[in-house]
Amino acid sequence: VQKIEIQVLSVEVTLSLNSAGSARIVLGGCYDYKNGAFDKAVRDLAVLGKEVEVSLGYVSCFQKVFKGFLASIDMTLDADEGIAVEFTALDVRWLMMTDNFRCREYAVKNYSDAVQDIMKRYKKLCSVKIDATRENFEDGSISQRGSDYDFIVKDLIQSGRADREFFVVADKAYFRKPRSVS
Repeated sequence: VQKIEIQVLSVEVTLSLNSAGSARIVLGGCYDYKNGAFDKAVRDLAVLGKEVEVSLGYVSCFQKVFKGFLASIDMTLDADEGIAVEFTALDVRWLMMTDNFRCREYAVKNYSDAVQDIMKRYKKLCSVKIDATRENFEDGSISQRGSDYDFIVKDLIQSGRADREFFVVADKAYFRKPRSVS
């Protein structure tokens, strides 16, 4: 958006420890009434599934606060503002919560290795920082019976199997010892 001449009407980023994060960006001044078409730059941005990054701050200091994928595009018509385009992006946790694979077997030695295997599928949207767990499985495997997110959060953490916390900040997922950083 910085490289094209379009009005940013609003930016709203919702970050949560318990659910998927989202970013809502509304752009205005991107419709050419004379030609009856949207600006080419906006059309190029409007691709579902495209990576979205949001950095906030001042001219000399921007901080990345969100990374995800474009999940929906809506257009609104307002008498004062004209036509605006609303982009909604969701972070990696939404994909993890809604994945279609319900039963998996991981040939790993411990829980942190299983989390590492899961997060490889999402490497385009986030990097991962994992604190290793120490247990070793006798049979060298563990089964997953739900979504990736439920497996990590409910089956491993909430059940007490792994003393870890799992969360995503901007473009990094953490599976680490609880309260290890104040």
